[in-house]
Amino acid sequence: MEIKRIYVYWFSGTGNTLNAVRTFCASMKQKNISVIRKPIPGNFLRPVEGDMVVFMMPVYSFGIPVFVWEWMEEIPKINTGNPAVVVTTKAGVSGLVKEPLRNLLESKGFTPYGIDELIMPSNIFYVADELTNVESTASAKNEVSKFADSCLEGNCQWKHKNFFVNMAYRFLRPFIKYSYGITGSMFFAQSHKCNGCGECVRFCPTANITMQDTASVPVWGWRCTQCLKCYNFCPHNAVTSHLAPLIYPKYRAPGVNLKDISPAYSQED
Repeated sequence: MEIKRIYVYWFSGTGNTLNAVRTFCASMKQKNISVIRKPIPGNFLRPVEGDMVVFMMPVYSFGIPVFVWEWMEEIPKINTGNPAVVVTTKAGVSGLVKEPLRNLLESKGFTPYGIDELIMPSNIFYVADELTNVESTASAKNEVSKFADSCLEGNCQWKHKNFFVNMAYRFLRPFIKYSYGITGSMFFAQSHKCNGCGECVRFCPTANITMQDTASVPVWGWRCTQCLKCYNFCPHNAVTSHLAPLIYPKYRAPGVNLKDISPAYSQED
């Protein structure tokens, strides 16, 4: 199948995945492939012949963000067998990712074409020094650029199904979502720093943050996905957690700022 256009659906919390998205898209454009980049969550555009669909997201807690999985479950069945590619970013092991994603994409009528798992800087528990993070990001960019080439050449791979991994992920997903809610509810805005700008509300992917009318300060609910956007990209450094800095050191991916990770920063390249 000749690839003429690529849809890239992506989500990034602290910017690691966004750096991978930028590199992947740039590699495709160099090959004169039309690229349309769309954020998750958002509208899914039905592919036609000649389209490849790419999903890019981080991995943590043994899986992709729960809301990303739920968004993918809502994708309408395409029945056209378009090739689907997945790129994940991670600090260590991928956990229960490859097989459940393959199974889900097949159920939607895609042809699972290949998956690439990129090692990138950690943004939880421990953050390395700036130079190490820059070098790690550069290495991941180089890998994803090569993977983009392999996608066009038909050389990327996706291993065979594993029934037990699929079942394990299905069993664990509700517990992961519940744990996100517990730890997410511990975020709060420091009143002496917060000016009520509402940036955290606007870029929260699960609408978990609302403004408290009486005090004009953000309040966190129980739908947190642990993406850490609010914590790391608050323009006033006002967001913190009762668990910080125990498990939440500050981290922004090299070359990524507040505008870049906003849902409005989506669009076609």
